[in-house]
Amino acid sequence: MLTMEGFVQKRVPSPYKRLVLDRLLTVFLNYTDLITDILVMLQYGCFLQHTLSTNCTTGIENVGNVTTSWIPTCEPHWWWFGLSLSILVVSTVAHAFVYTIRPGQNQKFCCFCCLGIFQLTYLRDLWLAVLYPTTAEAEEEKHSTVGRDFTVKILECTPQLYLQTFVLFSIQAHGDRLKVVSTLLSAASLALGLVKFMAAQSVYQQNFLQTFARKLTVGLFLTTDQLLRASAYSLMLSEVARPLGIPIILLFPVLSLIICYKALGRSGFGGFCLAFSVGVLAGHILPLFSLTSTLGDSTDFRGPAWWQEIYFYLALPLRYIEMTFCGVVGLTVAKTTCGHVPVIEMITFFSLMVGNLVFFIAMFFCMSKTQVNPTDELQAKPDSPPMTLVGANSVPQGN
Repeated sequence: MLTMEGFVQKRVPSPYKRLVLDRLLTVFLNYTDLITDILVMLQYGCFLQHTLSTNCTTGIENVGNVTTSWIPTCEPHWWWFGLSLSILVVSTVAHAFVYTIRPGQNQKFCCFCCLGIFQLTYLRDLWLAVLYPTTAEAEEEKHSTVGRDFTVKILECTPQLYLQTFVLFSIQAHGDRLKVVSTLLSAASLALGLVKFMAAQSVYQQNFLQTFARKLTVGLFLTTDQLLRASAYSLMLSEVARPLGIPIILLFPVLSLIICYKALGRSGFGGFCLAFSVGVLAGHILPLFSLTSTLGDSTDFRGPAWWQEIYFYLALPLRYIEMTFCGVVGLTVAKTTCGHVPVIEMITFFSLMVGNLVFFIAMFFCMSKTQVNPTDELQAKPDSPPMTLVGANSVPQGN
């Protein structure tokens, strides 16, 4: 007879299967995102034909009494092409640099550098996971891959997501399937990197994110959050809305920075950097620390208790207040390049906000930390340190 404990254990895949499936998903998302980003970049420079145009004519001409239609020629957008190429180059060089930082393996520097430059590192990670899941090298890769992939996500997926969302909004190119797919892939790839990075921070968070339902819910929350924020900034940076939009964009990160600096209670430059990471990055690029009450919090707060209360109860609402301000400006002020009201864009924006709230409510009420089943826990080593960007390639040391 199958007991509940046996059913749960049977339902949860083995560590080997989880590792292989995780690497397969990483390979798929990263390469499809990279390919679509390159194709979109080539369209910006008219190396591939596209219909993106800042010309606001309708494509219909009246010649005498005869109405004719015409197809506009490909219009190059060199600023967008240059930004996209710069993002790709910087992220590739950073990827290669981070991948080559390996203690005691200087003789393989050129090999690892080439793997990073040609974006072959994900295939090597998959190869190690499939063929050598228990070797010392594979164990090292399991810890270094998370920080390395996270670095690439911040340097490549995030700016590409914001750039492509701005292009979609400014010229109302929501009908261009390639650009929409590329934007969605960038958001999904970034969310995957954030989920893996969050799981590496502590044993509890790793246990919490073991089941597929929790990973999917947190991943969808982060994906909608990235799309929501990118859409909001696109609205705020439209030419008509910039006088109001830029102050709003700057105001809320400053508020988050002040709250986190006071709650952390760390003085000096180190405290400022930590507050910037927790308040600005975590609150506005990766909203992980806003989920402290749901996913557990490992941040060492030393500030006054009332500042800590403000952090715990205001950090997340502050994000939604910011998005509400952006939505109001979008409805009343924002216009596209051709002066049109962004109707479809605003519907998408508020749909993303509602979806993001739904996923957060699902995590808060249905997946609270008190409901983590002990049978779902991973056999993680208690002496494994949390993953950081600085020590992304260090090997965990036992006692």
